Amino acid sequence: MTSGTLSISPALAHAYWDAALHSTPPNLPTTYGNFTCVNSIARFAFNTAASVPTQLQVTWTPSALRCTRFSSALTVDTKLAAYQQSQLNISNTAPLDIRPLRMSVKIRNTTSALNIAGNIVAVLVPQSISLTYASTGGTAMPNISAFSVASLWALAENNPSAVSYTGVELSKSSKTFVMPPSSFTAYNSYHDWGALSSVSDAGAQLTDYDWLVLNGLTADPAAYPATLPNSWFGEIPPLYTLLINVEPNALVQNFEIEVFAQDACRFPANSLVASMANRPTGTPIDMSTLSSLAAQGQNNFGASSRGRSRVQ
Repeated sequence: MTSGTLSISPALAHAYWDAALHSTPPNLPTTYGNFTCVNSIARFAFNTAASVPTQLQVTWTPSALRCTRFSSALTVDTKLAAYQQSQLNISNTAPLDIRPLRMSVKIRNTTSALNIAGNIVAVLVPQSISLTYASTGGTAMPNISAFSVASLWALAENNPSAVSYTGVELSKSSKTFVMPPSSFTAYNSYHDWGALSSVSDAGAQLTDYDWLVLNGLTADPAAYPATLPNSWFGEIPPLYTLLINVEPNALVQNFEIEVFAQDACRFPANSLVASMANRPTGTPIDMSTLSSLAAQGQNNFGASSRGRSRVQ
């Protein structure tokens, strides 16, 4: 993949950005100096509540948090449950700086055969997302307003680029979604590491302390409602953000999720982990080919994920 005229197929682009398929970093022309390639995973299961909408938000952050979830009516304020990458959490050596390389998500419906029902709708979002917080959350993160909850849901539900899978399809085999680069500048930049507590993990509500870290704040907003434009969801994402709507159904559904990530980390020079740093091997692919890979990974989201477009 060194030729800019190389024909990039959707399947090739999908495989190239799938973090589950790679243990070594991509050979990027914009990577200089040494870094340690960290491959991480968040693996968890959750159950839906009967007739209650559930949405997963998967977005890259310079921390261990990559996946959040809400399960609530779309007319009420709510908080987000958090899931951290195992290899990046507080129990491991924290890097000083980090940049994204690859991310992908696998989802499978593990409900017993007689109770499988409903479907999911998934979409990639390249832009930042504006959230309004309605009120303080005490020791937990502030409440996202009902309007923002409904807008997050509608962003996937009414998007012409979304793909849809039935519960039966998801029970037969897991489906993989990849998240290619969405911004040249953000993707090729190192970010200061945000150290989160161990509390905001395994489906627990995101704490107020960790919410402040993610947003680069030292104190909660002085007044509500509050909108933070240059923050966690408000910044331009280096990788596409993935939203997955699990549409409400009277039958409770069980899902298994795997979030794979590959990051370039720089650790303190006098630490043991820093001694594992190296430069990517091989010849870097050129910018034209890299751009084609990113474009095909996004433009053929439905085809590469073997899903069906919501709009025919």
